[in-house]
Amino acid sequence: MFPFNGPKGRYDASIAPFLTKYRNVSNRQYMKPAHKTERRTKILAAAMQAVGTYGYRRTSMEEIARACGLSRPALYQMFSGKADIYRALVEDLTTQALTDAREALADDGSLEDRLNEVLLRAVVRPMRMVASLPHGAELLSMKAEVAGDLFRDWDDAMVDTIAESLMEREGFAPDIAQDLAISVMLQVEGLKARDPSIDMLIAGCERIARVAAAACRME
Repeated sequence: MFPFNGPKGRYDASIAPFLTKYRNVSNRQYMKPAHKTERRTKILAAAMQAVGTYGYRRTSMEEIARACGLSRPALYQMFSGKADIYRALVEDLTTQALTDAREALADDGSLEDRLNEVLLRAVVRPMRMVASLPHGAELLSMKAEVAGDLFRDWDDAMVDTIAESLMEREGFAPDIAQDLAISVMLQVEGLKARDPSIDMLIAGCERIARVAAAACRME
């Protein structure tokens, strides 16, 4: 879906728009000088291209530095190692996913349609992007080990975001809205744990949205 297949050792600028960390997430503010933000985005784009194409374990910090036109010491001034870069990539992707979820919940349409769109944008889209990389499976397999806390933060933020929408647009009491949102995200995690194909993931998300909307109608 997204072009991450540039040649090794070359920065692919087409990746950069998908790596935009500096926005609000769970009441956290990310503020950096513009030139540092631009350099950071370039580094992360090059890193995603490199590790996605050649594998996390096979790609060195020196290769990442060369891909984005920096010296190895300059790269280490910004990131302590590959794990730090991996975590930064996760932060960017989950930040974007959360923003996409909020936008989907603000759209018009039925609750089922909005919930389905949330899951398509915040779950399917990033999974499809990573899975499309030659070494995407390796990157996904490492998420609990390297960035499990970030994914838990994202899951909590998604629960809060869905619950807030259920309270504001559907009129649910806070405890009911929270329970329904938790149920949605637990089902999503259960679905992802089965390592589904993208088509199965899409179908599963549609089913979760349909069941959740039906449950809401019964409240």
